Amino acid sequence: MKLGANTTSKLWKRSIASGCIAVMGVGLLAGCSAGTPQSAAPTDQKSNPTAAAKGPLDLSVLTVYFGAEPPKPDNELIVEYQRLMNVKFNTIWVPSAAYNDKLNTTIAANNMPKALLALDMKAPIIVNSVHSGAFWEIGPLLKDYPNLNKANPIALSNSSIDGKTYGLYRSRPLTRGGIVFRKDWLDNLGLQVPKSLDELYNTLKAFTQGDPDKNGKNDTIGLFLNSDLSFLTMSSWHGAPNKWEVKDNKLSPDFLTKEYFETMKFYKKLFDEKLINQDFGVANNNQMFENINKGKAGMYIGNIGDSQNKHADLYKLTPSAVLDIQNRISGPKGERINSDPGYYGAYMFPKSTVKTEAELKQILAAFDKLASQEGTDLAFYGIKGKHWDLENGKAKRLIDSTAWNNLKADVFAYDISYIKETDPVMTDKDSPLSIKYLQLVDEGSKIVVANPAEALISETNSQKGQSLDKIISDARTKFIMGQLDESGWMKAIEQWRNEGGNKVIEEMSAAYDKTKK
Repeated sequence: MKLGANTTSKLWKRSIASGCIAVMGVGLLAGCSAGTPQSAAPTDQKSNPTAAAKGPLDLSVLTVYFGAEPPKPDNELIVEYQRLMNVKFNTIWVPSAAYNDKLNTTIAANNMPKALLALDMKAPIIVNSVHSGAFWEIGPLLKDYPNLNKANPIALSNSSIDGKTYGLYRSRPLTRGGIVFRKDWLDNLGLQVPKSLDELYNTLKAFTQGDPDKNGKNDTIGLFLNSDLSFLTMSSWHGAPNKWEVKDNKLSPDFLTKEYFETMKFYKKLFDEKLINQDFGVANNNQMFENINKGKAGMYIGNIGDSQNKHADLYKLTPSAVLDIQNRISGPKGERINSDPGYYGAYMFPKSTVKTEAELKQILAAFDKLASQEGTDLAFYGIKGKHWDLENGKAKRLIDSTAWNNLKADVFAYDISYIKETDPVMTDKDSPLSIKYLQLVDEGSKIVVANPAEALISETNSQKGQSLDKIISDARTKFIMGQLDESGWMKAIEQWRNEGGNKVIEEMSAAYDKTKK
């Protein structure tokens, strides 16, 4: 079966680590400002160490939405979530562009709801609030909840503050990085899917010089890069650490390693041979997708899930086009992929509004229902018997992908499913890439390289991190473009050290030492 299809469906996502599967659900927290939620069965005592509430639990929530309008209260998934959790939400919906400002003012004014979403668990206001005792530590309680207790240990650690858990993280796959490429071009050239750095280079050269679209013109480039180069993915294939490494019992940044510099040299070779776009330093993701869709470029490095929903124009312009994905590229240290944090934001519970541990346990019991098999399948497939049903023990959709995506769009950002969804049976309208995506994410999670500093906090980095990062990224770009030699690169590193980098290393190392005690 050919890979690639004319579909714009957004995929469910999952990740596996340390024998524990964490998946991204859709529609976790959804507010209802009017009407009475459906009554729910009494909360299972096994998943609720406190007595179940007699009626729906009133739960105020501050959370984000990404669409043009906030979710509507009559969305049938919202109603179903309330039934499942036995709650009635009083939700403050905030558009994504204004969310961090709203969160900051809400915390500063101490006018917090019972649950709020922190998109950045390392933001200074979140860290300072935790240090001042404003939020409940929930880590010791999770063992009492059969579903929350299945949280991915890597994501749980990465979302912690000072080694302690203060929020229920929103799950994301541990790795989604890889290559998205024109499989039909590969077939035209008689090449196989690249599995090593040498094969990757040869593919890019052929995509640039071998007339892969068979139009008789020299008008294609092998790889389109955006300004960040997807450098972490490429450097992982070259054997570099994931942002930080432990060296001589101290933390050290990745750009001090030989492998990082070898990655820069690899990109410089691609640039010099014009196998990549020469304007990569100012290119963005939209331009990257556009160049693939218009048949100007044959590959990009990024989120392999984007192969599902960024290329409708490709199939309109070139109906015979076929996309494929790959994330296992062997390098000097074998197959390895840098892991993502495994989460995006977390729901936290302020002590000013959640007054007692008993009340906190009631709220956690409601969230535990979302992490159940029923909650996970609701997030992935919708309402059983209406949107999906079982076929030979697997989930089969009863509505097509477009209808499902339209339904879940309102509540796409709210998720906390910590266990495996029922295995899907793909319908005829679903792209075979969706199956391969799930397979690659699962397989990739077994070879991930973790960032040992992901959960650590440096005050200097919080204050100066953006400007310090720019020193390195600017020098990296200049080196690749031939505007800076190795000596200039070393001077940039020295500048990074002198302007606060050494202090960041010192603070990160001290924080790392504390986690070992």
